[in-house]
Amino acid sequence: MATFIVLAGFTDQGIRNVKETISRADAFKEMAKKSGITVKDLYWTLGQYDVIAVCEAPDDEAATAFL
Repeated sequence: MATFIVLAGFTDQGIRNVKETISRADAFKEMAKKSGITVKDLYWTLGQYDVIAVCEAPDDEAATAFL
């Protein structure tokens, strides 16, 4: 399995619903699992990116299709 670092930012809607970020992270993990991808870690950050996800996927194509 290949490891991928995903840098993400909240949309305007995501910022308005920031209190739901934990449940949205859980939903992201479940969607990834259904696609054969494992979310190893999630980090909420300050600065240019709001979230960093460390994921494992079988290959580049699977990661790209999911993300």
